[in-house]
Amino acid sequence: MANLPETPQWESGIYQIEVSDPVLGGPDGISNRQAKQLASRTSYLKQKVEKSGTDLAAHIAAVDPHTQYATKASPTFTGTPTAPTPANGDNSKKLATTEFVAKALAALAGSAPETLDTLKELADALGNDPNFATTVLNKLAEKLAKDQNGADIPEPALFVK
Repeated sequence: MANLPETPQWESGIYQIEVSDPVLGGPDGISNRQAKQLASRTSYLKQKVEKSGTDLAAHIAAVDPHTQYATKASPTFTGTPTAPTPANGDNSKKLATTEFVAKALAALAGSAPETLDTLKELADALGNDPNFATTVLNKLAEKLAKDQNGADIPEPALFVK
């Protein structure tokens, strides 16, 4: 008794033995055709299942199985990546888009004239005084009292000059 040869290929159909078919044995005999076709299909499917198991194991073992995605640590993006723009004033750890930064800078400069719409221009206008707030408060403290009606002017002669 011999084994039927198996060929790992997908058989498109399985032969139906007809009532009128003669009983013919052997590897190519009509009586063995169904078994041979089913054995070929089984061998084909077995190869595919084993390959998928091997592929999955290699995928799991790979350091970076998804090279089409950006890495999680220090990613380098290509093309024109986008991200949602955080709400104004958001100071979380979300990504800051160029739109968010532009809005924040516009809000910082407000409706300042063009000559005062950058931080450098503002610093120059304030005399680069790192204690500007204190300086302004001290100067405001020196202002004349309204109820004195000018009696508290330190040097009246200079005032009327």
